[in-house]
Amino acid sequence: MAAGLNLKSLTALWSIEAANLEEKTNSGTTRGRNQDRAKLAGGQDHEVRYEAGKTGASKEAVKSAVKSVGNTRKKVEDKLGKK
Repeated sequence: MAAGLNLKSLTALWSIEAANLEEKTNSGTTRGRNQDRAKLAGGQDHEVRYEAGKTGASKEAVKSAVKSVGNTRKKVEDKLGKK
């Protein structure tokens, strides 16, 4: 074993590394926020286009649905009627 490292110090180091790894995997994005795939950002053109294609509605209809029922993807899809 390396000089100065005993079982107690190795266990402490392992605990710190495990906590750091858990913190990194729970952060979600590089900005430290979790992504919420159940939400639809009405101001993001790529999300509006995707939802419009998925439901067969126009981009304007998707934006209107987000304004009327909120940004929950399921509510927007229910309002627009899924394909």
